[in-house]
Amino acid sequence: MILDGSLDDTEIEVDVPSSEKSNAFSIDTSGGGNPDAEKKWGEIFSLLGRRPSLEKKKMTLTEGRDIIYQMELDRLLEKVDLKKEAINAVQESGIVFIDEIDKICTSRDASQWKSDASAEGVQRDLLPLVEGTTINTKHGNVNTDYILFIASGAFHSVKPSDMLPELQGRLPIRVELQALSENDLYKILTEPVANVSISLCKVLFQPC
Repeated sequence: MILDGSLDDTEIEVDVPSSEKSNAFSIDTSGGGNPDAEKKWGEIFSLLGRRPSLEKKKMTLTEGRDIIYQMELDRLLEKVDLKKEAINAVQESGIVFIDEIDKICTSRDASQWKSDASAEGVQRDLLPLVEGTTINTKHGNVNTDYILFIASGAFHSVKPSDMLPELQGRLPIRVELQALSENDLYKILTEPVANVSISLCKVLFQPC
């Protein structure tokens, strides 16, 4: 019944972290022989080492499920170093997509050759990243040796061979794509289920 959702509106009691602040203790340290001082100090130290207290609250099963899920998630994340896990994920399974790489290429044909120092400088800056290096980030050092780099570009006025030879060697697999046809555009606008262009497509292609 829980899995079917039949009990979603059922009221239950859930132990949630207490929102009340701990009481403040006033200790007399003037040396007047306060008999309660030792007891109060013990209460203070016990509070410092105690986990947040829980209190019972009544709520629906739907609300309780979300709260318990978040509490369990917080408990599990206390033992995980998220920054370390993220850096390992980037280094082992990271993918970097470089779009419009043709914009930093200059034609090397003798008839139309012109030098663009800034474009070639960008290629030389990219080269160590693609080759493999260690980058210092605010979350720690990231090694790019095993990161997959994918570059794309239109290459209308230049060719992939116009890139620096060293950069070409680090991007060895080349794939040439065909231009989209009118039928391809129609499929892109109509077939995807989760696409903001669907509503626009229905307006454009609705029968008169």
